Amino acid sequence: MRRLQTPRAGGSEAVTAEARTSLNAAYFVIAEALANVEKHSQATHTAVEVRSLGALALINVTDNGGGWASLAAAPGLAGPAGRLRGVDGTMTVSLRSADRPR
Repeated sequence: MRRLQTPRAGGSEAVTAEARTSLNAAYFVIAEALANVEKHSQATHTAVEVRSLGALALINVTDNGGGWASLAAAPGLAGPAGRLRGVDGTMTVSLRSADRPR
């Protein structure tokens, strides 16, 4: 497992308050996604991918368990979706097949 590290304030690449807020939102969204997978999906495999796209981050959580095809059908996803909206982010839920959420 790789651990993401952020520069410490006062270093040559100090993290702005806005960036720290976004990093915190990303951390909690990933934590909640993993908790939902464990609690609801009966998955045997879960993967988290975080990619930097310039000033943006793409977080992709996939599993091989069952799940919902939309945010509206999964009320437990309202919290992470709202957290992302708070930092001008978005959240989508999709299925790779009939029963595998992405």
